[in-house]
Amino acid sequence: MNLSEPTETIKTALPGWPGRGIPTGRRRRCGWLGLVVVKYSTSINYCNFLNLTKLDALDTFETIKVAVTYKFDGIELEHYPADLDMLARAEVVYHELPGWQKPTTGANTVYGLPKQAR
Repeated sequence: MNLSEPTETIKTALPGWPGRGIPTGRRRRCGWLGLVVVKYSTSINYCNFLNLTKLDALDTFETIKVAVTYKFDGIELEHYPADLDMLARAEVVYHELPGWQKPTTGANTVYGLPKQAR
């Protein structure tokens, strides 16, 4: 379950968004970065690095959202909810970051990226 999947409007803003997988025909799933899920996943999997791919898909966005917490019944949750029913009814709280609106293709180090993309 990915509560941070964007609406159809956002999906159509992605350049070249095919919407469906070529081999299977299944609907592609795309969403804003869910930092709550990343934090939870790294804590249970002992991960010490993260590799973001397809960063260039965000090159044209004026703002980029990241999910920073969940609200349940108006209360911000301190941790990723273990209860799936609670998770299904939770509201995602986003933080908006400025986009970089410059190409990231060809960057081979973090310093080759626009400042906002770092």
